[in-house]
Amino acid sequence: MAETTSSSGRSPGAASVGLRLLALLAGLAALMALGFALGMRIGKRLLMVIAAAVVLAGAMFLVGEI
Repeated sequence: MAETTSSSGRSPGAASVGLRLLALLAGLAALMALGFALGMRIGKRLLMVIAAAVVLAGAMFLVGEI
């Protein structure tokens, strides 16, 4: 019989969801880096707000997964 949970006790889909979240964050970071490389000037304050929102959303998502 196949197990329905992984060794950590989470559902099998939790790891893939976490990887998708990491890929999303990496994609966002790459877009920001590309923007800077193209000479777009984003204020430090706006950049910090965007980063804080992404971290907060990621934390809320992970708490919902646990």
